[in-house]
Amino acid sequence: MPRILTLLVVASLLLTACHKAPPAANQPVSVDTTAKLGDGAYLLSSVTVTTPTETSTFNRAQMKIYAQQRFAYAFFSQRTNSVDAGAGATEWRNGILIETPLANHAGAVSGFRFELDVQPNEQGFDQAINNMRSEDGLSYDLRETWQRISNAASRFDGLWQLQSQQIDGEQRKDAIDEVKMIGGGHYIWFHHYDIDGQQQQHFAYGKLAVQPAPTAAVVDTTLQSSYPDRVGQSRALSLSLDADDRLIETFSGAQNTVTKTYARL
Repeated sequence: MPRILTLLVVASLLLTACHKAPPAANQPVSVDTTAKLGDGAYLLSSVTVTTPTETSTFNRAQMKIYAQQRFAYAFFSQRTNSVDAGAGATEWRNGILIETPLANHAGAVSGFRFELDVQPNEQGFDQAINNMRSEDGLSYDLRETWQRISNAASRFDGLWQLQSQQIDGEQRKDAIDEVKMIGGGHYIWFHHYDIDGQQQQHFAYGKLAVQPAPTAAVVDTTLQSSYPDRVGQSRALSLSLDADDRLIETFSGAQNTVTKTYARL
């Protein structure tokens, strides 16, 4: 594999590992928390990696959503032939976007707090991280360009953790760990579960057409997924919020009716 492509893969996994935000105690007394970037759904347009000797630009099918001070992203890594997805909380400090991961494709995440230099533009935003270093010590700069595809909002926006799942009214016995993000008229979800001791990881993202209240009718259309047969498919479902502000999702498959209950994460 070309060295610069290896750098790109490392960057996707360790994008902000060398840019941890300082502890809150070290922040100045006066902090500007004004957001520079609006909520919405974004698609990755390009990734540029610059080393002392060359510059290369790559494309990758990846979505990211910001909403309700939360974020999520997902894509399929061709190099590792596996899902790369994550989600967490966001905050702004002195023009810097700070992301605190809470979950990824393998489960819960804690102990990390990263800062990103984000520059909004008319189409979306640019994100640059300079002076990164690869595992073998090579210095490089990373730049990502993201295109905003929608800033539509709905009452279901936010980051959600699956609490329970029923199939035809019966509680599902095998455990599944799932996170779902809704925002900008789109959605991202990723989950994992075990089969014979082997963890299975999957994701999807796509459009989410929500009818105005009080109707709870929704249509989701899958744009990308680790389940290939779902790409391009649309389905009708219902969404609602219960008295405890939990998200209730119900849809009918070929043989079953599924109800999922999510709590805010």
